Parts: sequence; structure tokens; C-alpha cells
Amino acid sequence: MRLFDAIFQNTTNGLILTDHEGIIEHVNETFLRRTGFAAADLIGKTASFFKSNGYDESYYESLWDALQEQGEWRGRVWNRSKSGKLYASWLKIVPITSVEIALDEAMQSPPTPSDTEPSILHYLGVYSDVDIHGEESQATRHQSLNYDSLTGLPNELLFKEKLLATQALMKRYATRFAVLYVSLDRFAPINSLLGFQVGDELLRQVAERLQNRVRQVDMLARVGGDEFIMVLADIKTLADVSHVARNILRWLQMPFSIQSHTLTVSAHLGIAMYPEDHKEVDTLLEQAKQAMLRAREADDGEFCFYTSAEDVL
Repeated sequence: MRLFDAIFQNTTNGLILTDHEGIIEHVNETFLRRTGFAAADLIGKTASFFKSNGYDESYYESLWDALQEQGEWRGRVWNRSKSGKLYASWLKIVPITSVEIALDEAMQSPPTPSDTEPSILHYLGVYSDVDIHGEESQATRHQSLNYDSLTGLPNELLFKEKLLATQALMKRYATRFAVLYVSLDRFAPINSLLGFQVGDELLRQVAERLQNRVRQVDMLARVGGDEFIMVLADIKTLADVSHVARNILRWLQMPFSIQSHTLTVSAHLGIAMYPEDHKEVDTLLEQAKQAMLRAREADDGEFCFYTSAEDVL
């Protein structure tokens, strides 16, 4: 593959060459410098080795379908460097067929025509920096500023904006809502012992599990490394909130399957009520967090209401 060797040595883009199953066979120096990996870290691994896990499986399925149907794929992706830092790149993936290999090695005459389709032997991924394409679009900036890149959930900034809108609506109709602060237990040991890729995937699956169980009128956000906030709108009784809190803790205790690991986690949860506990959004968030900390300190408490609402349990 003399032609491809020459390209690898002289391009300013990051390049990865895989076999037809996506196993990395070669990476160029540009890619290694930008990511901090050594070639030995990547050769023999799948191309998903350094992905951010910020996308669900449907994203990669659509990528693969486009690659098969259109002969290439291009788009903006988030990956992780060896240090764990997220970075954005423009990626183009193209297949390399048996005909192209034959032309490179023979460099004489085209191969004899055949009725069979050329087989795909390799895939070539071409990475370039986002900034060489100019400013990001308004939609991209909105996504990066308002949504968590790992889970796709609203971040704390967007969550507060949505919560203010919910507060105005609940005030107008004289109804109430609950703020639930959820913190995972034993996440740090999982992250340190099994690696950030397993930890990231666990957070993504936790977010997906919670998102699939909230109503359209409710809200969910990731506000910290292993912390999530949920708002339950239009609450009738505190017993309803208690029921949801118990279900959340039960859902999170169900095993997670990540790579070759089966992981079980638990969580503690704090609850603050609008308008009983407070009418200001920032104060409600802080009260819910305080209630979560009290639940963690209690011997048998997995969730806890803030102040006067505790007696309702």
C-alpha cells in the first residue's frame, strides 16, 4: 500500500486505517499528537476505543447505514483524548476496496472487468479540527452551551431556564411541583477501577433509564459528575412524590451491562416542594440537595423531603 503510506506520512489531517470490521491497523503521527495516544494504545482496538459515549446506539447505526448506502460518511463527532479530555473533530469515513488496493500495488493497468462487486478491505477515517471550518453554526453553539455532551440531557443552565418557565406556569394555575436531587453511590470507585469509558457509559445509561420514565411535562438534567435533577410538575399529593422517588431508586438498583461488566449501583435522593418549601428556583435546588445529603447520612434513609415535608412520609 505504497500510495496510502505516502498519504499517511504527508497529510496534516489525523488518519486512522481499519480493517473491514473496524479494527484499527494504522494511525498517523498527526492523530497521535492530537490525542496523546501511542500507536500501541490503538492498534488492534476497535475504532470506538476513544469515542466519548455521548451518542446512543441509533446514532452509530445511522452512521453505518449511511456508509453502506452512500459509500462514505461525514459529520462532526466528539471523542476523548488519552487524558480524558473531550474534543470535537470533523470526521470523514470512506471504504477502501480490493480494486483500489490492486491499482495501488500494480500501478500498471486497471484490473480485468468483473461482474462481482469489489470487496471492502479497509475503512479510512480522516479527522480535521473543527475550527478550520470556521465558526460553528448557531445550532451547534446552542447544543454545546445548553446540553451535556455525555448524556444529551439539559445542563444546569438550561434546566434553570426551563424550571423558571415551569414555576410561572404552576403559579398561574395554583399547582405545585417537586424538585428531586439524585446522587449515585459508589460511582468514584467504578470510575477509578474500571476506567472513564465504563464510568461514562454508566452515566449515559443512568440518564437514559431515568429519561425513559419521566412524563413529557417533567424535566431531567445532569448537574454534576454523578448527580441528576428531576422536576415533577403538577403534583397532587406528597404520597405521589414518595411513590416516584421509590421507583427511581428501584430503577437505578437494577443491574447495568457495560462491556464485560455487570454493575449495580444505588442512589440517594432529596426532595424540595414548590411552593411549600420555597418559591425561588435557586433556593429549591439547594434545599433538594440538602435533603439528599440528609438522606445519605440517615441509617435507613434512601430519600428525604426537605424540612416540614419530612413528616408526611
